[in-house]
Amino acid sequence: MTKRPTRVVDHWTTVQVAPLPAGWVHVWRNNDGTEHTEPCPAILLQECRERENVWDLPGTYPKQIRCEDVPVTPPYDTRAVYAVTEWESALLDTPDLYLNNYVRTEYRAPVGDLAEALRFVLAQEGDTP
Repeated sequence: MTKRPTRVVDHWTTVQVAPLPAGWVHVWRNNDGTEHTEPCPAILLQECRERENVWDLPGTYPKQIRCEDVPVTPPYDTRAVYAVTEWESALLDTPDLYLNNYVRTEYRAPVGDLAEALRFVLAQEGDTP
């Protein structure tokens, strides 16, 4: 039976983490159409160090999938993506794992006590917003 790769799967490895200041948030859409936000902690610099060709075996039930590694050599493909934290975890993922509800990442100026605290810290350092 002939192999017919139907898709390529990239495996990304995080090589650097750049923390973001307060105010960066992910916007998510709920099932009822409303939106909610959660903090975005960082930007991840990632390299594609592994790649696979993947295909379905025709005429199999349940569907059987086959794959083969594709050699990847430096210089690697790179990307920069926003990080997502798992609930009660220090693990950093990317929003592409949650595409069904992910809308965007944006900056929203801190408000309330957080903004006041930021102004206080900046004033102590001699910088004023």
